Amino acid sequence: MKDIFADIPNEYKNEHFKQLNDYKEELRKDPKLKSLFIEATLACNEHCLHCGSNCGDVKMNTPLSDREIIGVLAKLKNDLMLDKKGLPFISVTGGEPLLRKDLISLMSEISKLGYDWGMTSNGLLIDKQTAIACKKAGMYSISISLDGLKESHEWFRQTENSYEKTLEAVDNLIEADIEKVMITTVIHKKNIDELDRIYEVVKKHNCKMWRITNIEPIGRALANKDLMLDKSDYKKILNYIADHQDDEIEILYSCNHYVGLDMERKIRPWYYFCRAGLEVASIQYNGDISGCLDIERRDELIFGNVREDDFYSIWKNKFDIFRQHKEEKSEKCSTCEHKANCQGGGYHTWDFDKNEPRLCMIEQLQ
Repeated sequence: MKDIFADIPNEYKNEHFKQLNDYKEELRKDPKLKSLFIEATLACNEHCLHCGSNCGDVKMNTPLSDREIIGVLAKLKNDLMLDKKGLPFISVTGGEPLLRKDLISLMSEISKLGYDWGMTSNGLLIDKQTAIACKKAGMYSISISLDGLKESHEWFRQTENSYEKTLEAVDNLIEADIEKVMITTVIHKKNIDELDRIYEVVKKHNCKMWRITNIEPIGRALANKDLMLDKSDYKKILNYIADHQDDEIEILYSCNHYVGLDMERKIRPWYYFCRAGLEVASIQYNGDISGCLDIERRDELIFGNVREDDFYSIWKNKFDIFRQHKEEKSEKCSTCEHKANCQGGGYHTWDFDKNEPRLCMIEQLQ
């Protein structure tokens, strides 16, 4: 990923952001559903110290059946066709999605409806046969979690002997010719010094995409404050990504935060904005309709349930909280010089009680 804007003065970068912000204003009036997350299950075969959904600790009540999910997506397809709009990309996630019985058969049916799809997985259940089955079911992309070298990965994910299985999954998926296989690494206090060695592992396993993200103050991580990063750590992560853009592996920072004009296009091939409710929606395991699945699960952020409500109607009319300027309602953000571009950062780290971000990357990078 080469930063084609690296030598462009900031006033021109500001113009690019102005165009992006104009586009966001259009989305607030006419949202475009580009990504739809399907939460296949909250069951998990790991117990990660950072899990935003507290998977494995939450009792699941009446998960959606395959028939219900297919019915919702078939109806959505018809609604979008009537509106002359394209189908969203389906991202199936969990928990560990493959713990859902007959998941691949479900995704095959979704693929037959015309949806492209991908998955987020820990890889522990992806043997050669499963990888081939995913390919036959139409899988386009997959993100596999690798959170350090063997000791740190297995400690962080609380699962012995998972490191080798995770990397075997990467090998199996690449061998099965899945279009996009990406390794995702959550960086925290105890693995931040492993970046170079993790890079060598990614390279050794012929994975061409490596997404790096930082641990976030959400979910289970809130009880593991010793894992949180400090200012020097955030700078180290971003500088590492920026300094490795000429390598054969595409290394990028996740969509989590706005990091300032100088750094934005050095760390990912797009300019930041939080897409929740503008281009992204989710259907939770029980049918609840929400924004990004990493966002705190509060009553006011659940807009209906597909068992009772029409999803597309909810999408068009009920996501108001994500289509407002949250930064203007925040004492902290409303006076910030970066507010036009940052707009309060991601909703997944927004403190809805205090009306401010739990993590402001601009502060961390000063």
